[in-house]
Amino acid sequence: MGIATDFRLVSPISPAKPIQPTATALGGQSMWMYEALVRSRLQETEREAQHRRMVRELTAGRLWRRVARFADRRAELARRGV
Repeated sequence: MGIATDFRLVSPISPAKPIQPTATALGGQSMWMYEALVRSRLQETEREAQHRRMVRELTAGRLWRRVARFADRRAELARRGV
């Protein structure tokens, strides 16, 4: 968003003041702000994917436990000759 002046849109970023890279905590490497944002979003996405994998494994374990109980009941019925 800029400032409306004389019916024109003026950018709040002046060309005389270029954007400077931000210093990160990773050994003093310089990183542009948008790169830091991308890295943050990527890490957030990876954490969400890891959480979804854990949930999927848990629900898969429950499913296979039910399948195993069903198979045990069927095997017991087959042994009894019912």
